[in-house]
Amino acid sequence: ADHPALLAAVAQAAAQRPVFGLVNALDAPDLAGRVGVDWADMGRAVGRYLAERHPVGTLPRKAVLISGPAEAGWTGPLESGLRDELAQSSVRIVGGLGADTGLREQLRLVEDALDRRPGADFLIGSAPAIEAAMGHFAQPVQDAASRPGLVATYSSHTIKRGLIGGQVLAAPFDDPMEQGRLALRQAIGLVAVTHPDQALGPEI
Repeated sequence: ADHPALLAAVAQAAAQRPVFGLVNALDAPDLAGRVGVDWADMGRAVGRYLAERHPVGTLPRKAVLISGPAEAGWTGPLESGLRDELAQSSVRIVGGLGADTGLREQLRLVEDALDRRPGADFLIGSAPAIEAAMGHFAQPVQDAASRPGLVATYSSHTIKRGLIGGQVLAAPFDDPMEQGRLALRQAIGLVAVTHPDQALGPEI
């Protein structure tokens, strides 16, 4: 989100035409506007879902978090928001793994997490991680009752199918199509950009 080479490229482009940030965090001072959601709020939405179902004082639950690479602009805020809400619950994160969000890398993390924390009640993960877990659990296993509940930290078409089919418990939705519409409205001046450093975005 704030890599020097990326910021330099934005500054160079912005000298000739307006540059707008869309969806992923981009902490560039030269942007004419930004569209996106706060990833801490995405994490809070996940934590709130679990806290409402497992409030403080109920049976303790364990969760494993699988996310993107630590250097990505969204992973830190998402985990921070998630932990904020889980503080009001009986759910505790007992392990965390992160890597590139390619399906192969995320599947490796899912397998590692299941090996390290076989008694986890929940697997909270990026959309590719939960997609990988859905495929993993589609294989016959001896004790299906021991599978953790799957909760995604953002949505995709596969996650939507998992929600409909009951393989996925929950996922926050940041409405990328509406974000695209908002970006176009910003770019053609239908939405005034009074604070370019503050993102305009849909409700999660």
